[in-house]
Amino acid sequence: MNRSFERFSGLVGRDEDKERIINLLVEPFKVDDAHPLVFSIVGMGGLGKTALAKSVYENEIVKSHFELKMEACVSDGFGLKQVTQKIIKSATGERCADLDEGELIQKLKKF
Repeated sequence: MNRSFERFSGLVGRDEDKERIINLLVEPFKVDDAHPLVFSIVGMGGLGKTALAKSVYENEIVKSHFELKMEACVSDGFGLKQVTQKIIKSATGERCADLDEGELIQKLKKF
């Protein structure tokens, strides 16, 4: 995620989107009380996807609801290995550059 701003002061015009995303994350689905494992925000550049994601990630309801939160910024041309490495690094600080895709997925499942 882009860390170019130290403090996030607010998000203009995306309150409904933010609330919908938070509700999706904290309210269980109707099937087996499951929560989404991955939530993606997609769109053209400059629409505020990163700001929206940052706002949700830093929300107090989200912080108190999840024991572990992980983030990964995914751009065009991404691969499963790179995304998995980013997620593990977000959770543990560990780079895992020497692991193959299978080992990375097994490590991720331990969370």
